[in-house]
Amino acid sequence: MELMAIIIEDNKENNGPGALPEKWVMQLQDLVHDIEDFIDIYNCLRVRSWRHAHAHMNCIVHLKNRTNIVREWQRNAISSKNEGIASASRPSAGSTLDYALEGNFIGMDSVRDELLQLLDLGDEYQPKWGDYYYNESHQTPMVISIVGPRGAGKTALARSFYDHDKARFVYNSMAWVVASECSSAGDLLSKIHQQKILYNNERCLVVIDDLQQAGMWHDIENALAGPDLYSRIIVTTSVQSLAATCSTERYTYRLQGLNSYESKELFLRKVGRKEDGWPAHEHALEDILSKCAGLPVALLSVANYLRGQGHNMTERMAKFGNYLAGPSGAFDGMNRALTKSYNNLPDSVHRSCLLSLSMFPQGHVVERKSLTRRWIAEGLVVGDGSLSAEHVANICFDDLIDRNIIEAVSIGINSKVKRGRVHDLLLEAIINKSVCKNFVALIRMDEPHHRGACPVRRLSVHGGTAESTRVAMAIGLNHLRSLTICSGVPLDFRTCSLLRVLDMEGCVKIDDSVLTAICGLLVLLKYLSLRRTDVRRIPGTISNLYDLETLDIRQRRVEILPMAVLMLPRLAHLFGQFHLPRELTDEKATRKLQAFFSEKSRLQAVSGFVMVGYNGYEPIVLHMRLLRKIKIWCQGYISWDSQRRLASCIKERLSGNNALESLSIDFGNTDVGEYFADNTENSGPCRLSSIKLRGKLSRVPGFITQPAINLSELQLSSTGLSLEELSVLQQLPRLLYRRLAEDSDEFRDRFYPLRDGFPSLERLCFQAPKLPTVLIGRGAMRSLKSLHLLCPSLGVWGYTEYWEIEHLENLNEVVLHDSASPNELEFWQMRARKHQNRPKVTVQRLLQLAKKTA
Repeated sequence: MELMAIIIEDNKENNGPGALPEKWVMQLQDLVHDIEDFIDIYNCLRVRSWRHAHAHMNCIVHLKNRTNIVREWQRNAISSKNEGIASASRPSAGSTLDYALEGNFIGMDSVRDELLQLLDLGDEYQPKWGDYYYNESHQTPMVISIVGPRGAGKTALARSFYDHDKARFVYNSMAWVVASECSSAGDLLSKIHQQKILYNNERCLVVIDDLQQAGMWHDIENALAGPDLYSRIIVTTSVQSLAATCSTERYTYRLQGLNSYESKELFLRKVGRKEDGWPAHEHALEDILSKCAGLPVALLSVANYLRGQGHNMTERMAKFGNYLAGPSGAFDGMNRALTKSYNNLPDSVHRSCLLSLSMFPQGHVVERKSLTRRWIAEGLVVGDGSLSAEHVANICFDDLIDRNIIEAVSIGINSKVKRGRVHDLLLEAIINKSVCKNFVALIRMDEPHHRGACPVRRLSVHGGTAESTRVAMAIGLNHLRSLTICSGVPLDFRTCSLLRVLDMEGCVKIDDSVLTAICGLLVLLKYLSLRRTDVRRIPGTISNLYDLETLDIRQRRVEILPMAVLMLPRLAHLFGQFHLPRELTDEKATRKLQAFFSEKSRLQAVSGFVMVGYNGYEPIVLHMRLLRKIKIWCQGYISWDSQRRLASCIKERLSGNNALESLSIDFGNTDVGEYFADNTENSGPCRLSSIKLRGKLSRVPGFITQPAINLSELQLSSTGLSLEELSVLQQLPRLLYRRLAEDSDEFRDRFYPLRDGFPSLERLCFQAPKLPTVLIGRGAMRSLKSLHLLCPSLGVWGYTEYWEIEHLENLNEVVLHDSASPNELEFWQMRARKHQNRPKVTVQRLLQLAKKTA
């Protein structure tokens, strides 16, 4: 198995000199899957029936024969591969630009002028010593980074500045080099010097286009340094972290593409028609603009294709909105730009995670945690000796965000992207790649898209009717490992016995009978999502799902969870809003479940259970030995005795080496008294890093401010506490992210951050009807980078003496409520201009997008 994995990784693209034929690699991958299926089926049968397990062993003969064939083929293939490499000629350097954008198109002029102002050496911009990195031997010229998704116009923006008369007047010598076409840092420097750059004694401008590797930048950074303070470097890249490495936040320009007006104007100009020339096809135009979503490379590709259609253009436009396609070669330039996102990924793990996004329909918003759990269940990511599978999955997700493949839709208080989506055009490219590689088969509105020669391992159904079942049966489901049904109807699961992942979020006709069939047939399931379905009751036969690791029953009608769910031996993640089993009223059942929790349970995240009124039993789920994350809803009035039991359990979980890292409690209508605040305090070491509390509090609970706590994230909502009462939080030494929210009442009193208060705080969010009064002195909140003021009423004109953000030394971002008026936005931008870092002031556009797409 290890040898097979190495061969597959070595032939990941199958297009280099001497590469092995793709069909052989696909057959090898198919053999790997069959061996894994054999092992899983054997282990499953061994638990249930030794007789059937023994009969299943007959299949091993066939697998051995296939393995021997592969080994013989490998010996012959390696010899052929070496000969191919020896005889291969050196690949050509290729064109300077994969896809040359045409002229100064709409939307670039204003952006280019911003660059000109930033780089100008006249009166408007006077360089200061603080703008440069200084040491005894040399200074590094200012570097401007232009970052954004592929096809957004980064190269065109840099070129519009590079070719501008003003730039050619200011700089004595100029050089343009495409980093992705350079084999090494030395090659890149050589191409710069070939353009007659004399960097040590001239005012120079160097543009490094399409930089993708941080290592290459580190290798050339010192070589580009010189004594001339006025030389400049412009770097374009699709990698956000690389842009930050090359330049500071102040000199990083994020390009997001064109707005709707600019997109329409560019398209109409390039297609060679006026808008009023074909009003009957306005809806087709809207479909095209929506599909291209502001990417200039897409708009130009479509416009150029349609412009050559003559009388057929209107017909082509009418059919273009549903599926972006065209004749061979029509979109080669655009496809090259988009598929670079795939080709530049570091390894097969990242590429497989990217291809898995083809399982979701266009416009679908993916949740980080749900997606990473799917990757783990499918075996796309695995842990190693130092990192868990969850950690590796989160690294892959962050890398896809960093490379502008997944665009952020909403960001959590800890600055991590919680939800994102893939641009429609990039998703089409991913789908084409996935289908060609037989990574996935699709059924879109009852139409199949798959490579019929190989068994289907992953199937995604987008929309459709009962006809999808017939289409799916024709494709073949016997080898299916992952099934995603998006807003469709359930399939016949009788032939899907090898399923590991089943995601039916939002599907129709998913009721109790369907779940009963799943529990009886799909015994190898590891991931099951029933979000937003009609399931009301979970049957006791769910105990058959011995390997189930994730069960998601959020936004559904299930109210009471059976004991069988809580006692699943491998269940690690349980999501919903459910009441605990009625059996817990029996002392014997309670002891049995408590013993299982403390000895065998693998549950790590429970979000979460409902604590009701005067039930009197303690929250038994807090006894889970591996519990890392828990969410509790309090329903109705919670008695003092129940509060005492809850406080006792929390105190127990906070002591010793317990694994609890995240605690979330919604107290509802319960007014939490002094008892809870005092009796949850613990003096010993504590691993708790995230606390979210919602509901009325008499004061800040003691366990939040205890000295031994490692708290990094804190969210307090609707607590009714004054800013003065909340000032005790300033002593938390490791707090990085804090969010304070009041739904209906404004914050009382005023807040005066101490000089050494919040020593580590990086992100602060106030959310209330009215902006609180905060007096910021020098040296306050020195680590703060991001300030979110999500208040509809900002009251800017009365805050001249308050909110002196210029005293926040490391601030680089201010985010206002989405209802902020132009005057309010201008007021805060004016305050930002007084700051040495010139922090960006924006409104919460990402949150707006989340509301539209959720």
